[in-house]
Amino acid sequence: MKPLDSMRRRLQPMGAYDLQKENSFAAAKLEAFAAGLDSVYDMLNEIEQEAFLVSAQSWGFSGVCSLLGIVDGGDLRRAVGLFLCSPAAKTCTRASFQRLQQALGIAGPLYECPADEKVIFCPETLPEDRAFVVRVLRRMLPAQLQGELDLSGADATWKALDSGGASWKQQDAKNRTWKTWDGERVIF
Repeated sequence: MKPLDSMRRRLQPMGAYDLQKENSFAAAKLEAFAAGLDSVYDMLNEIEQEAFLVSAQSWGFSGVCSLLGIVDGGDLRRAVGLFLCSPAAKTCTRASFQRLQQALGIAGPLYECPADEKVIFCPETLPEDRAFVVRVLRRMLPAQLQGELDLSGADATWKALDSGGASWKQQDAKNRTWKTWDGERVIF
């Protein structure tokens, strides 16, 4: 409710002022006060909107993303920011990493290799901004774990290998070299 409407609504029951006349002195005073309060009201609404990542659009969104260390990232920033502000971001469980994968738009298999102290993320689709994805994943991994983003999953090879549907002969028929396979892995 705008300030003028709010003041009229609150003063009307008192009966001390005749607010029905358009050119009355009391109505003119209220309009003058309301003109000054409108800018404050608009600023407070903007502050309220920008204070929360869910509704922030401009300076609040940029500020929160800057605090979270996700200044770039395009459209992924809001989803990743919401994840980083959630309680799930405070844990290093398989479920929290899978939710982070969803937020980053890289849903797919997640392999844990305890002996190698490594976690391998195998997205089914290539990430739009690989550097941003790697930076966020590195930030979330505990210091003792190494991460790997295996981008060979983009052509569903991980699914095929997991299901046992592709033989090594079929893999060889793709004329891929080890250098090609290694080029599709980002270790961080």
